[in-house]
Amino acid sequence: MKLYPECFDIKERREKHSASKEFGMSNDGYLLPCCWADGESWKRPENGHGHKCDYVHALHDEELKIENNESIEEILLSDQWINFYQALERGYKEDISYAPKLCQYYCGKKNATKSTT
Repeated sequence: MKLYPECFDIKERREKHSASKEFGMSNDGYLLPCCWADGESWKRPENGHGHKCDYVHALHDEELKIENNESIEEILLSDQWINFYQALERGYKEDISYAPKLCQYYCGKKNATKSTT
């Protein structure tokens, strides 16, 4: 399986799928990488399916609520967001298993190979 993160603007995904998704905002005031990260099971450190969701769960830390920050940039430069994107990038560049489970579930494509161009 290959990861094509919907929130990354990457050539392979643009050519095979669609344009990047925009950020999402949850109804409880959090900036999220996509609307899928707002699901109740992904907000907990471990969802009902036994998957650890630490990276996505961390994006729901109280300190990251939009109302608790001066700017969106401040949120995106937080340790939680940096860790999330580093895991996602590693999942894209190295192996899908490094990516958050949420991203594997929604952005993983079967029988996909990484382009060499």
